Amino acid sequence: MGDKQQQRLYAAETKAELKSTPDFVTVAECQKYVNKVLNSKAVLDMFSSKELGHGALVVTVLDGRGHRRATATTDGRGGLVIQLPKWARSKFVILHELAHHLQKNYAINNWRESIKIGQTDPIATQSHGARFTASFLFLVKRELGKDVHDRFATALWENRCKTLDGGRVVSVSLPRKQADKLTA
Repeated sequence: MGDKQQQRLYAAETKAELKSTPDFVTVAECQKYVNKVLNSKAVLDMFSSKELGHGALVVTVLDGRGHRRATATTDGRGGLVIQLPKWARSKFVILHELAHHLQKNYAINNWRESIKIGQTDPIATQSHGARFTASFLFLVKRELGKDVHDRFATALWENRCKTLDGGRVVSVSLPRKQADKLTA
């Protein structure tokens, strides 16, 4: 079974116009940003297991040489890697790739956000599925701010993307100011 939401999510990213200009030149700058994101208290609270003492989240950034696309992979020994060609060195693209690695631990410390029984539709756990979208929206709001989050959420809503809310697969909510415009 394919990744049902991938094309809708990519279309939303394009519509929101958030990944056009690189923020970083070097891999070292990208790695520094990744480390900052992964070591923030909010990200550790959301994605790192308290039982393991908030173990460090580690993702290695590689230059993406020979790759047309940014990718989130493993290094063959279980280490998490993102590969970033020069065009992909923006905060938005980096957060997209980090969301791939972090989604498996989405809301690990919040049982209310665990995927509910009966919500095991493949869209919940696919590579660009509801859990990925919830993780990505969390990172975007945290790192890029409410305005960017709302613009992206609006594009996701317009493209009928799914996310998680209370552990249930739901449509991405239209941000309040956009919803108010539609009902005015």
